[in-house]
Amino acid sequence: MVSDTLTPDEKEIKNFKKAMKEVWKEKNKSRATEARRIEERIKKTDRRIDNLIDLRGKSLIDDKEFSKRYEPLKIEKHEITIYQKENETNHKSIESYLDYGLKIFENMPYFWKNSTIEAKDKVFPIVFSEGIYYKDKKVGTTKIPTILMVLKGKNSEKSTMVEHRGLEP
Repeated sequence: MVSDTLTPDEKEIKNFKKAMKEVWKEKNKSRATEARRIEERIKKTDRRIDNLIDLRGKSLIDDKEFSKRYEPLKIEKHEITIYQKENETNHKSIESYLDYGLKIFENMPYFWKNSTIEAKDKVFPIVFSEGIYYKDKKVGTTKIPTILMVLKGKNSEKSTMVEHRGLEP
């Protein structure tokens, strides 16, 4: 198996972990902002429900009007809560960092298209430690990166890598 014969050296592993932690942190900044936004939506919905209960308690609205207003709020809160749970992640697990990093490598075109320049700058030297070349309007590498060789062995049924030169689009 390819993953048994290709073992990245300690420096590659250290750099890989460092880069993945940085990318993970960057990605989670937006998740933290989203989590705060979701929490505010839940609080706002709870206040609206409390106000509605107060109106009913003061007999300012009848049961029919209460139900008419309450049901949509109840559904809204339920949907927000589900959304909140879907967005929660375990930020402290190194396994999560590494799983996240491997997903990046397994779907590099998606990462490259959807990531910030800062994230790309952190990942690029890890993937292409020997750099890339540009020749005849093509970009490629002189050597296939170790991580991609390992993943190629894992996903060998469909490979887009060129063995003798490196990696080309």
